[in-house]
Amino acid sequence: MKFMPNIFVYQEIQDTNVAMPDLPVKMSETYSQCYEDILIVSKIRADILNGEELDLAFIELGANHPFATSNTYLLEKYFNINGILVDANPTLIPALQEYRTKNKIINAAVVDTNQDTIDFYISVNNEISSVLKSHLDNWKNPDIDNVIKVPTIRINSILNMLLNKDIILIIDVEGMDMNILRDMDFKVNPYIIQAEAPEQALRNEMITFMRTKGYKLFATTDVNLLFTR
Repeated sequence: MKFMPNIFVYQEIQDTNVAMPDLPVKMSETYSQCYEDILIVSKIRADILNGEELDLAFIELGANHPFATSNTYLLEKYFNINGILVDANPTLIPALQEYRTKNKIINAAVVDTNQDTIDFYISVNNEISSVLKSHLDNWKNPDIDNVIKVPTIRINSILNMLLNKDIILIIDVEGMDMNILRDMDFKVNPYIIQAEAPEQALRNEMITFMRTKGYKLFATTDVNLLFTR
């Protein structure tokens, strides 16, 4: 894996005039928003050392960019783990197809009801685009650029594409994460589930729900919760 100087350490040294360390201080390579990929890799390594045999694959709902804030690119790049990338925004699909060629790419919105298409609200900041206009309304400057009809898919249809795999499931669908979890058939029993829950009330709800499904929280970041079976 690549390493680069830890800018936080060196900025503190510069600001305080403390002596430089004898050995360089390096920062690990990461592509996630808040080091979630590092947390997942650490979990995998620990479980393998504990004797677990894992046949891993990933599903990333709301894949967005091939690399930026990707929770799966590190897994693919260094650990040869592949899977399924899903995004509702058709303008983002060509880049995923070009740069994430080892994976199945699906252009669809993940929903929790049976319907062929759904309105998708595209923000000028495409990372917050959503099937929920109310989700964008919660942002200070939602700046909806366009509203389009997109095809839909249910979570269980995607999970069934990777039966008998130890699935790393990443859910980042801008306001629909809890809906997707409630719609999910937990008989598939993913190995790791990561979901977005930035507000404390939603975090509490998600943690309580996941406990009823046999999952425990093993890590948190500013925006995501990470569970293991």
